[in-house]
Amino acid sequence: MELLDINKPSISEFYNGRSVFVTGGTGFLGKLVVEKLLRSCPGIENIYFLIRPRHNTHINDRHLKVVNSPAFDLLREKSPEALQKIILIEGDVSCLELGISKTDQEVLFDKVSVIIHAAASVALNDTLKKAVLTNLRSMRELLKLAHQMKNLKSMIHTSTAYCNLILPEIKEKIHPTELDPHAIINLCENFPDDILKEWTPRLLKNHENTYVFAKALAEILITIDGIGLPIAIVRPSIIGACVAEPKVGWTDSYTAITPFIDAVARGMFCSGYCSKDALCDVVPADMVVNTIIAASWTVTRENYTCCDVASVKVYNSVSGDVHPITFEQFADLSVNIGQKYPSG
Repeated sequence: MELLDINKPSISEFYNGRSVFVTGGTGFLGKLVVEKLLRSCPGIENIYFLIRPRHNTHINDRHLKVVNSPAFDLLREKSPEALQKIILIEGDVSCLELGISKTDQEVLFDKVSVIIHAAASVALNDTLKKAVLTNLRSMRELLKLAHQMKNLKSMIHTSTAYCNLILPEIKEKIHPTELDPHAIINLCENFPDDILKEWTPRLLKNHENTYVFAKALAEILITIDGIGLPIAIVRPSIIGACVAEPKVGWTDSYTAITPFIDAVARGMFCSGYCSKDALCDVVPADMVVNTIIAASWTVTRENYTCCDVASVKVYNSVSGDVHPITFEQFADLSVNIGQKYPSG
């Protein structure tokens, strides 16, 4: 008797013949998602890549900079033809309708089966308006588009493990808040910056900054505007990645800690105050990428439909105490590895 393989279709097979809409593809995490999809899911039809002009740079030039980066070295070597599956969609997540033209919207409505939302402004000192328009209102606009996608099978929102730091324990669920995300969007759309600046501390309350505040409300918004859509949330902690091929003698911790060393070497991170025994929660980027891609597959396998706060699938992609590294270890690694392998 042949046993049923509960892993069928595989993750790669799930993407066969399907097109994916990716936001944030020019960012650190987004470009890794795009590369992994093209390399590990050869049957994928197309990736619709949202990209905005920046500093008088055309979207084609920005795209070339992404695909010519070291992150795509292996793909360019093994399967360069896969890069032809990237279709550029001009837009801007901080704009209404994500700044996407009506013509391009119709293409997305007809072709897209999977959405991976990785776009965000991660600056911790953003004004309330910028954080809300980029990290919260963008979710509202994306959900509007998602409702019109005829073949949508799954949607993944990349949040952050730090959006609920006001709680003693962060569980794999959406934590309710008394604030209405639509009301916050309305405030930021209609009030001037000076008034919003005055209101910001009262609105944030115990939230550390506007970034985590907007991200927390974006999760709530999913349960309101995402009813009927197959959605899951992935919450990474600090994402790290190796900047070169591993060499003999390099520890696992190096892979995750490299971006910090680079930031210190470039003068972007000068000093910090923390307990030496506190955990520096860093998760390797490839693990986050795999979680995002697998979560999309899982949503479809479970025939999951978003309907309320309790039912939204949430994945905390963190190291926690499973493979911990303390800030003291981080400091030691920064000094030792930084001296041996200086930042380029």
